[in-house]
Amino acid sequence: MRRILRRSACVNGRPNVNYPPIAFALGWHVGTVALLDAGADPLPIIPQVIKRKDDDSLQLIFTYNFLDRFEGSREALLFSILWFALEYRATDKAVDLIADKILSGAQICQKVSRSPVNLPLLPKDHRLQYYYNSACQKGNTVYHDRSVNKIAAEKLFNVGLNVIDGVNEVGDTPLSMWCRMAFIIDQIPPREEELMLFYINKGASLVFESKIAPRSLLHAMAVSLVLRNFKLGSDFVRIAEEIAKHYPQGHCAILTDGCVCYCSTGGCIPTTLLLKSFCIEVWQQDFESSHNENVTAILDWTRLFGLTQSQKEVCFEEYSRLDVFERLGMAHTCCTYRHPGLKEKGLSCDEQVELREEDNPLNEVLTIYMQTYRRARNDYHGTSEAFWEAWTEVVNEYLPPIKTRHGRKFNIYSRAIDELESSIPVSGVSEASNQQGTFIEDAEKVYDRLKSILHLDDEAGAMYNMGQAVDHVL
Repeated sequence: MRRILRRSACVNGRPNVNYPPIAFALGWHVGTVALLDAGADPLPIIPQVIKRKDDDSLQLIFTYNFLDRFEGSREALLFSILWFALEYRATDKAVDLIADKILSGAQICQKVSRSPVNLPLLPKDHRLQYYYNSACQKGNTVYHDRSVNKIAAEKLFNVGLNVIDGVNEVGDTPLSMWCRMAFIIDQIPPREEELMLFYINKGASLVFESKIAPRSLLHAMAVSLVLRNFKLGSDFVRIAEEIAKHYPQGHCAILTDGCVCYCSTGGCIPTTLLLKSFCIEVWQQDFESSHNENVTAILDWTRLFGLTQSQKEVCFEEYSRLDVFERLGMAHTCCTYRHPGLKEKGLSCDEQVELREEDNPLNEVLTIYMQTYRRARNDYHGTSEAFWEAWTEVVNEYLPPIKTRHGRKFNIYSRAIDELESSIPVSGVSEASNQQGTFIEDAEKVYDRLKSILHLDDEAGAMYNMGQAVDHVL
């Protein structure tokens, strides 16, 4: 022991001011214990212990109440040790030891993740500085910083910083922030993908309240498929599988975004956003093939997210509503279509009211068609796909096809009445009010045609329905 003290007192003949005696006892259990018992302060050597990955010495040091002698914030000191351990890639055992000390404090985790905390900065690692800054901003969590990766997030979560649904100054949760950035590109980078999977796995809410983010994670994914030309990448499938695993029964599958537009019942659901683009990208070119692609898209979506039968029915009905809406040439008040995706429409309340008033006559037609849809669907007991095929066949007979409407499609909707009339094709709806009576008469014929195609009014119809259902199961 005296040799250690002499060695620490002098280095190359000069007084040693950098290394306390206990630093020279590391690795020697008996000597370390003796110095700690004698009152040696182990705090200066903790960085050295972490760098050496000397977990036994670190565990020994933590058995002594050296924190009580520290003049300052015990919480800040512990987190300083934690950041140092993360920076120098300490062993899991070392991080767990530090985490146990932090968790033994009174509500430290909650304070750091939700309140301003004066934490010291580590100048050697800018990423750690960002974590500190995030933790010091009231209302934020350390997860909001863009430099956080999955490894750091796991360490933070294990330490007890588990407020992963906290919101920042713009209303973003960490998940909504990442999905808003990740889904605007064709392929989600591995780092963002791993982080999103981590948040979903830890139970993050899939519903977002941010004004600049999509309504939910599923809405964001639907728009991303538009940008990807409906190609399911491995990243998309992995995230969908994680959602289905932790949120069974199609969580958020039929959640609306709350927009006000005649194209949807109470706002757009994810599949409505998914299928809007078909009205622009595909339908103008080849209706029959695009119709088949629409069916495939909905069925793929239902399988990916584990939707129930009733949820699947909602998806088909909402799409049928969008289909009739487009055929009637009505104006969207919910979103615009501009490459590379669907964006929320920046209409004032007065502009929305004006457009909706103009489309009121056509909305009466739309309402009658959807009442007919529900009536026929309730009478038919076959599959959704079979009914939709029959419905589309009948609608093709009585309503015009979808065509480009320059003034009223997903472009800017502020236009004069004369522009409106010139932009609507003659084969569609040239004068909404004049055509209303004709459309209503045709709507009344739709149900009769469906009865004929689906055999809804006789015993053979019941057998036909049963056979369709059996074929679907087989």
